[in-house]
Amino acid sequence: MKNLVQILAEKYLEDKEADSATMTETEKFDRYGPIVKTFKSSSNPRKSYEVRRKKGHDPSCNCRGWATHKKCWHCDDVKHNRIAASFLKR
Repeated sequence: MKNLVQILAEKYLEDKEADSATMTETEKFDRYGPIVKTFKSSSNPRKSYEVRRKKGHDPSCNCRGWATHKKCWHCDDVKHNRIAASFLKR
């Protein structure tokens, strides 16, 4: 049986995916910033995750971990990667 947190997390993900699916790339850029790195899913080769970062903000990702916990290894990778980090500080 699912608890309330799991139900709310799933609803949030459904809403986020529907919202992202209807947004244009320009709207995504304005809201979340530019894509700084893309990761392919290890479980689904047709799926990829985008890490975006607005100047002066922490990176965000379109993966489940970010949507439910505001933390994921994709964003950690971007934060700790020297090349990406120097690009993001501009």
